[in-house]
Amino acid sequence: MFFKKKEKITKVFGEELLTCPRCNIKMEKLKKGEIIIDVCKKCNGMWLDAGEMGKLAEMAQELRKEAKKEIKDDEKEEEAASQQSEPLEDDLKQKEGDEDGKEE
Repeated sequence: MFFKKKEKITKVFGEELLTCPRCNIKMEKLKKGEIIIDVCKKCNGMWLDAGEMGKLAEMAQELRKEAKKEIKDDEKEEEAASQQSEPLEDDLKQKEGDEDGKEE
């Protein structure tokens, strides 16, 4: 057995566990990048330390930029694929026309 007596966890990620002001229970810590968010499992309330709201906003803005870039890249790929398939469709139509002419 590793522990001689039952120990209470009082710190996570080097920070003290906070008590939810609404439910009066210990909150869990959720780490996203450098940001640690205290979350109540009962009421889903969240607590951010000073400056973390701004960091979250920056992260959201970066995610939006990345998503827009991915959408543009996907649109370019789709456009290139459709341009490549147009000559194939024209060739198919021409072959179908040639075959129709041979049958007569």
